[in-house]
Amino acid sequence: VLVNYCDAWEDLDEIQTRFLDALSWHSDAISEEDPGAKILKFWTSIERILRASPGDIDTRAAILSSNTVEEFARHSQRLEQAYRRGRNDVVHGNANRASESWYAEAVAASEEASMNVLFQYLYAIPQIRAHQGATDRKKLREWLKRLDDLAERYLRQLRVK
Repeated sequence: VLVNYCDAWEDLDEIQTRFLDALSWHSDAISEEDPGAKILKFWTSIERILRASPGDIDTRAAILSSNTVEEFARHSQRLEQAYRRGRNDVVHGNANRASESWYAEAVAASEEASMNVLFQYLYAIPQIRAHQGATDRKKLREWLKRLDDLAERYLRQLRVK
């Protein structure tokens, strides 16, 4: 992707552009001092990759962070807290970092999720491009649908246990 960026001078397809945009947000988050801003920037990185179609961002991130149903259960719970509570409380002004004990865990979970999503997406780019579809957006949606289907399969397995 980086070689293509240098060669094409910003004439990249949407699939590659999403990766570079997400990488930029992730890089900004790493150097950020404010924990609330870190959380927002890590999740913006994740959303840039996983928001090409409707779906649960934290669930998709949990799928990309997991190799087994058990790992998915752990990651899903942790990322749901980081995204739905942490990120949303920061965005909507409901968080006070001076008195909120969950900040450090939300930052760590958000950073780990962003890194996992970036690596898994970079690895998946050739597969995404190989999907049937007239546009990059349709190819991305197909890939995301496969993530959603896998999440649903894992959730069904967890309900049975």
